[in-house]
Amino acid sequence: MFKHILDFSNNLFKTKAIEFFKILFPIMLLISLITIINTPTEQTANNFTGKYIFLDVISTLLQATVLAYIPTKLIHDYHQTGANSSISDYYYGALVFVLKLIGLSLIFVLIIAITAMPGGLLLFLATETNSGSYGMLAPIGGIILILPILFLFTKLCLSPIFLICEGKSIQDSFLASYYSIPNNKAALLFIQLVTIFVMMVLVIGLVAVILGLALTPLMSFSLGTYTSGVVFLTTLISAFFLIYQQSVFYSVYLYFKNEDLDVVKQDEV
Repeated sequence: MFKHILDFSNNLFKTKAIEFFKILFPIMLLISLITIINTPTEQTANNFTGKYIFLDVISTLLQATVLAYIPTKLIHDYHQTGANSSISDYYYGALVFVLKLIGLSLIFVLIIAITAMPGGLLLFLATETNSGSYGMLAPIGGIILILPILFLFTKLCLSPIFLICEGKSIQDSFLASYYSIPNNKAALLFIQLVTIFVMMVLVIGLVAVILGLALTPLMSFSLGTYTSGVVFLTTLISAFFLIYQQSVFYSVYLYFKNEDLDVVKQDEV
């Protein structure tokens, strides 16, 4: 499975990354500008949000909807037909799916929260009481808290793809994702996904360091100018990592549906 995921993702990235980036560029530019405007000042540096909460909300919605829809749809269309639609089609499609994707995200968070309740309750009892018997529940509570969350996260990770690519309802997307990944493959899939994303994080970190060093001359103007430059370029470049991330999930989707794992389906070549 691991080889199939990497082969598909690497081949797709080499073939279409630049073209996909051009389509994603407008929304990435908007998000980068919002991030720069909303970067906390020295007075608000300790806040958990940016300077303006409404910009936090807009940025989060854009990332949870538009950036969830467009890369997935781009990859699906190219795999199915060997071509992509116009840029306007993808942004219009993202608008059509906004409410569905928000609903999917909220229900996913709710499912995870409900799953975490038993383990969370045991941890609460263990930490808030002085009884030794309750204290022994801490490791049990931790296990009950973490393992089901990881299991469900893995089993439901394909639900956005079923929603976007197959037009299923929110409920059917969750069910399709859950039942498409066999229980005995969930742990292996989780380990492989974590391995891939850890490698991606390391690359992102390296790119951020290189950008930080390359833009050091901007500090001669001001620290704010330097920070804005780093944020701007890092946000734009993150589009490439988003494309690769979605290609990983799409390859998992194809693998468990036993579909053609070539970048373009053989009957369309």
